Amino acid sequence: MDQTKLTIIRAVRDMARADGRLHRQERKILRIIAEAEQLNKEEKEFLQRTSDPLAVNDLKGLLPEKADRLHLMELSVLVGMSDGVESPDELDRLRKLTEKLEISRDEIEGCLESARDRFFEISRLWEEEQEQ
Repeated sequence: MDQTKLTIIRAVRDMARADGRLHRQERKILRIIAEAEQLNKEEKEFLQRTSDPLAVNDLKGLLPEKADRLHLMELSVLVGMSDGVESPDELDRLRKLTEKLEISRDEIEGCLESARDRFFEISRLWEEEQEQ
């Protein structure tokens, strides 16, 4: 099992739950992320069994590579955007992630831009699904 990949997906799932609800759009985006990460059967089963949240303070140690932390940040922003609600809890979690993962302002701007681009791409896919 790829522990880095699983850590990122678990932390993104925690982001989706930050406001106390798992919205329909957040469930969709999590499904799309899991598909994009090409989880194998064992990894999917692990995620289904493991629902305990990861502490934000632990994430830097679990993700020592900067590229993995940036990937987590991008996906967290994407999930935060997916329900169309700017939740104070989600914003607070993003601030904590930024601080604890030691992500610079320039890196955050890059994550935001990548998340917006990916969100528009996914929105087009959703529209195509609904047309079928």
